[in-house]
Amino acid sequence: MSIELFREPETHQLNITVRENLTMEDYPEISTVVTQIQPTDNCKIILDNIIKIDSAGLGMLALIREISGKNNIQIKTVSCSKQVSELINFGPVSKLFA
Repeated sequence: MSIELFREPETHQLNITVRENLTMEDYPEISTVVTQIQPTDNCKIILDNIIKIDSAGLGMLALIREISGKNNIQIKTVSCSKQVSELINFGPVSKLFA
C-alpha cells in the first residue's frame, strides 16, 4: 500500500502519508482515503517520500482538497520533495493548497 492513514484520536489529526508514487494506479486507495475523512478531522497530507506524481495524482490531491473544503475540514500539504513542491506550486494548482 502506498498510502497510509493515521488518525490521532485526541486531536482529530488525520495524517495521510503517500509513499513513493501518486499516479492513476493509486486511485482505488485515494477513493478509500476520501471516505475516511470525517468532518471533525484536520487533515495533513505528507508527501516527503514521494518520487513520482502524474496529472492523475495532482487530480487526486485536488479531490481530497475539494471534499475537505465542502466539509470545512482544514487540510495542509507538508514535507514535499522539491519536484512535487514545484508541481503543486505551479500555476492554478497552487491555489488548491494555499
